Amino acid sequence: MISGATGAVAVVIVALAKSHGVEYIVGAVVLAGIIQVLAGVFKLGKYIRLVSHPVMFGFVNGLAVVIFLDQ
Repeated sequence: MISGATGAVAVVIVALAKSHGVEYIVGAVVLAGIIQVLAGVFKLGKYIRLVSHPVMFGFVNGLAVVIFLDQ
């Protein structure tokens, strides 16, 4: 069962695998991990407050629709 932020990653990874092939998944996952570590080191999480609640709700609802259609 995929839930939460993992659902967003799963949708992107499946699209990547369909368009470029499975061999690109490892590089994409490693690059995403490096970006997350750098965001943590530079304490960039505080900037999420600049994103309004309607934008976050719209993103999550759009993601739910995409996941529902792909199921």
